[in-house]
Amino acid sequence: MSDPCRKEGDIARHDERIKIQDEILSSLSKAVEKLNITLSSISTVMTDNKHLHEDQKRNEQSINELFRRVRCLELAPGKAAGKAWWLFFGSATGCVGGVISGVIVWFVTRS
Repeated sequence: MSDPCRKEGDIARHDERIKIQDEILSSLSKAVEKLNITLSSISTVMTDNKHLHEDQKRNEQSINELFRRVRCLELAPGKAAGKAWWLFFGSATGCVGGVISGVIVWFVTRS
């Protein structure tokens, strides 16, 4: 038969071991809860980041479209001025040609 005093020591060590295991499990449980909170925060941040990235792409497309429109508007006066220049040049050439023709006709009729 075993010695009862020795069994009490074994029981005390077993109880001590159970307390230590309970403390370890409770600290692990707290660590897992903190980890879950952290993972939830990371998931939220990643979702927000995805939405921000989509917004950024949409804004870049809008900005590029606006720049394209502004470039067209900036070039439009140049195109109109170019057309006006050729119209003026053609009219001036016609006037000069008319004056030269008039001078030639005047000389021919005077001779």
